[in-house]
Amino acid sequence: MKGRVSAVILLLLAAVSCTIEKPEKPDDPDAPRDTVSHENIIVLNEGNWQSDNGQLSFIRDGKIENKWFQKMNGYKLGDTPQDIVQINDTLIAVSINWSNIIRYIRPDGTEVARTEDVPNCRSLCTDADSRYLYVTSYAHRTALGENYQKGYVAKIDLADFSVAATCEVGYEPEGVAWYGGRLFVANTGGYAYTEAHDYEHSVSVVDAASMELLNTVDILREDGSFVSNLYGEMSQSGRWLCINSAGNYTTEGPAAVFFNCSDLSYYVYDMLPATCSTTLTDGKFFIIGSSFSYDTYDGDTFVYTVDPETGAIYDSYILPDGTENLTVVQEIMQMSSPYCVYQNPYTGHLYVSDAGTYASSGTIFEYDTAGRRVATMNAYINPGHMLALPSKK
Repeated sequence: MKGRVSAVILLLLAAVSCTIEKPEKPDDPDAPRDTVSHENIIVLNEGNWQSDNGQLSFIRDGKIENKWFQKMNGYKLGDTPQDIVQINDTLIAVSINWSNIIRYIRPDGTEVARTEDVPNCRSLCTDADSRYLYVTSYAHRTALGENYQKGYVAKIDLADFSVAATCEVGYEPEGVAWYGGRLFVANTGGYAYTEAHDYEHSVSVVDAASMELLNTVDILREDGSFVSNLYGEMSQSGRWLCINSAGNYTTEGPAAVFFNCSDLSYYVYDMLPATCSTTLTDGKFFIIGSSFSYDTYDGDTFVYTVDPETGAIYDSYILPDGTENLTVVQEIMQMSSPYCVYQNPYTGHLYVSDAGTYASSGTIFEYDTAGRRVATMNAYINPGHMLALPSKK
């Protein structure tokens, strides 16, 4: 199944991108909303690098409150936040890359603790018992005094928010996931253009208990060439990971990697990026991919659904009832810069952000379980990650 691309997707999306213009009118204010449960979504706005303007926003039933963290705490979130994860019912972690801080907040937005000794912190995950938080770092020196040639993953004890152990992985590690007592780390090598190393093409497998490197899985195409630069948000559906390969932006194009954590197998869809993705309620992945080339300064957008168990690709969005919906795909194709996609696991509502120019406020679109757009909200700069809180009546 490696290297297979759906021609139907490419033809359909090419047609859509040529015929549809961006809508001028927002959602229908009279569109019905689910009155049984509420939508409670935390939005992580990355802001701009070195501008100290990262923010958290809060969505409640189609209405958004920006500067939510700052209002609740009286100070800014920090510079270039990268990830957000729920640890348990009372604790949420946010990694803030350029500020070198991991903040811990309650579901009401108030900060209760922080970890400040994981420099260049990136992506987060927790174990099944929520005893430890794991975070990837591009840095070479750790809080425990190790000096690594490459990047590492840190294990944080949530009893006191201290770094308990670390493990060196690949250069500039990005996504991290926990499954069956092991950590799976996607390596990018993203500093290849400034440092004396190439782009990475591997997934590091780490024993979460001992923090020892167990395996390094090279990701290859059918012809044996590397699938490199595993950069971007990584989503998880049970044993399956959806990992984006951005390529080298010149001679090597992007790809979507579907990695099986149980047996370390994988398959690759060549030239089909998976820049941002979300797990659907039925276990499939809904994916938005953006390609880019420094040779042409141009790229394409792809929107599709993948069933990781069968490898089937759908040129549509799969609604919670199992039916296919093309309207959502068409509206995403109209956006200037699709930046994040997220399905609320509690309600099935879908959220898609458009970063626009990347320098001004982005827009978030909400779709209900029937695929109807029920809200359009102005967020802050680069709304790149979302987290749903449990729904209440």
